[in-house]
Amino acid sequence: LEPARLLDTWYVLVVDGTVQEKCREGHAAGGKLARNAEGTSARYRYVLQISLLGPGGLCLPFMHESIDMHDPKKETEKEDCEIKAFQRLAKRLKAAFPKLPICLVGDALYAASTVVSTCELNGWKYVFTLKDGRQPSLWDEVCTLVALAPHDRHRDQHREPSGRTLLRDYIWVEALPLGECTCAAILEGEITPASATLYAWITNF
Repeated sequence: LEPARLLDTWYVLVVDGTVQEKCREGHAAGGKLARNAEGTSARYRYVLQISLLGPGGLCLPFMHESIDMHDPKKETEKEDCEIKAFQRLAKRLKAAFPKLPICLVGDALYAASTVVSTCELNGWKYVFTLKDGRQPSLWDEVCTLVALAPHDRHRDQHREPSGRTLLRDYIWVEALPLGECTCAAILEGEITPASATLYAWITNF
């Protein structure tokens, strides 16, 4: 597993929630919660999984935290449960591996002040997806500050085997406030003759 360490130091742990078991009765097609004959909500099992990223993209289940949800009608309720599960899982992870150099990777759900604070407290690095709507004030500040830092950028250009030229522009902004912590934001624009795509992350690297 050593070759997969990020910057030769950090073990990359991917955190994400997933449905472990669909509900035992009354489950409708498409994964939606249904009502059974008695009018009560069916249940399913939801789990927060941490996986260790190995060489060649190998992903090994590492640790998990169960979430037993009854009727998650709103996306925010799912997010609240997943964040609470992360706090429980983080305590177990730190207790089991107190000195392990960890870099957590996750989607935009984890780009939250509570998660970032936990990572800082435990001495972990993180890279989380940033998207408009998840942290509106942070996103707005990033969009404002990128124009004020014209030198904090890099362009990478190479030709693919197909002959297509691919451009990648990287822009970064540092010392962004997020709760009681600060973070950096990295924007990557991938440009081809046919399309342009923007990716964004926050990190404490």
